[in-house]
Amino acid sequence: MPLPTPRKGESRKDFINRCMKDKRMVEEFKDEVQRFAVCNSLYDKKEKGEMTMAFTHNSKFAPDEPPWSEIDKTALPRVAFADQGDPDKKSTWKYPHHWVKGGTKKDENGIWVDGTLYLHRGGLKAAWAAANGARSGQKASQAVMDHLQSHRKAVGMGAEAALIESQWAIEESWLKVMYDAATGKGDIEALLIFTGMEEEDDKLNVINNAAVIDVVGPIFTRDNLFTMFGIGVSTETLTKKLNAALENDEVERVILSFDSPGGQVTGINPLATKIKQVDAEKPVIAYVHGSAASGAYWLASAAREIVADSTAMVGSIGVVATMRKKADDEIEIVSSISPNKRPDPETEEGRAEIVRVLDAIADVFVEAVAQNRGVTKQYVLDNFGRGGVVVGRQALEVRMIDKIDTFENLIKGGEQMKLTKEVLAKEAPELLEEIMKEARAEIEAKYANLQKEMFAEKLSKEVSEDQVKLLMELYGKVDEDKIMAIAKEFARLQKVIDDLGSAKGSTETPPEDKEPTLEELKQIADAKGISLADARVEYEKMIRR
Repeated sequence: MPLPTPRKGESRKDFINRCMKDKRMVEEFKDEVQRFAVCNSLYDKKEKGEMTMAFTHNSKFAPDEPPWSEIDKTALPRVAFADQGDPDKKSTWKYPHHWVKGGTKKDENGIWVDGTLYLHRGGLKAAWAAANGARSGQKASQAVMDHLQSHRKAVGMGAEAALIESQWAIEESWLKVMYDAATGKGDIEALLIFTGMEEEDDKLNVINNAAVIDVVGPIFTRDNLFTMFGIGVSTETLTKKLNAALENDEVERVILSFDSPGGQVTGINPLATKIKQVDAEKPVIAYVHGSAASGAYWLASAAREIVADSTAMVGSIGVVATMRKKADDEIEIVSSISPNKRPDPETEEGRAEIVRVLDAIADVFVEAVAQNRGVTKQYVLDNFGRGGVVVGRQALEVRMIDKIDTFENLIKGGEQMKLTKEVLAKEAPELLEEIMKEARAEIEAKYANLQKEMFAEKLSKEVSEDQVKLLMELYGKVDEDKIMAIAKEFARLQKVIDDLGSAKGSTETPPEDKEPTLEELKQIADAKGISLADARVEYEKMIRR
């Protein structure tokens, strides 16, 4: 079937609209941006009276491709470039990633006009790196990125790139399995069997007014080759399902069903925030029937509560990165102003820089889990597995989960295991002892405060408010009886002072023949610090005055 050609008198707009819908064009140029460029080029060539290109286009690699360095890029047609620029200015064509196999004809500019157009491994890698700013420091347009990414997905390079270029909150064994599958060292079909997964269904699963959203397998930021095969799930898809559950009037609650080793760090925190937002309107419950490890546990901790099977595993809190060694013939030059742009993991400085970034992400991870679970950051570090997983019963004891129950009970809205004293004594004795200890400490503290308040009130009946404050500073350091004795002495001395002041202020002069009483002599003696005999002399002086 030949490529379409402009009809007599047909405008560029009408031809391109027809060309874009042409069956052969749709089959050979699945990427719409590339198809548009080819249609535009076909119209230009017809206008100039040139031969129409007779390319057979393949979005795949040829088994016998030559090295990219041996490909004559100046002879590549415009459709071999991701950024196809101005049709008449070859200098504007950028990011080549195809090559021509079996070409027999070139135009007057030395460009192939026939043959089979194949993707090139080295060319696609070089174009992707350049489009991401490896040479210029600036990224290409989104249209170029999307064009190259569509090719990468088609041949599986997108999955490998996602593994290499990202930080992961995932179990190490799973990271190796995915990398082997992405790089061709493993078997995709075997991985499918290993996960026991089926292709992801976009339809929301609602049971008993509960939206059940599976979080199964590795978690990616966006859909890719793995998720296309039903291996894992993306935070992008999970966010869409949460929104659908929120908008569905039939849904009264959301159950996130976990059996995941974790995944890419990027996207986890925003999704955890989304879970909290949904929970503010409809309860979100995390159910762990297999595992909620690493990034998956981060997500589960954001739910209102975590219910788990008795054999479920949670934890594996931490962040890892997979680094690829440079090829022997690969040279990479980094600008002097950006020494940390490409840290070398095989050097002490490079490894330190990588670990610094991972530690910073891990710190956010731990802080988020601590806040979500209502414990301190140090408690998480000390009790939440220390990087390992914790099994159901033990997870309940250290507060990593809230309940142990079956999915059937949860979906039926049945009663979960009630945390009575008897149940705790049997299932989690250490947790019960800790709860009892905290309760006793709280009661003792309240009782001590009450006793202190009662004693202060008792003192207030003996001395002034200022003297009560002064004496209460001794509380807990000196026996209560001694404090009360001091208060009584304060009160007695105050009375003597008050009585003496009254005596001095009196205008009446005691009669000369009046004999002082013993009590009066004692008051004078105590006030002036003299003996009773001297107090008698002092009394007589007062009479003479």
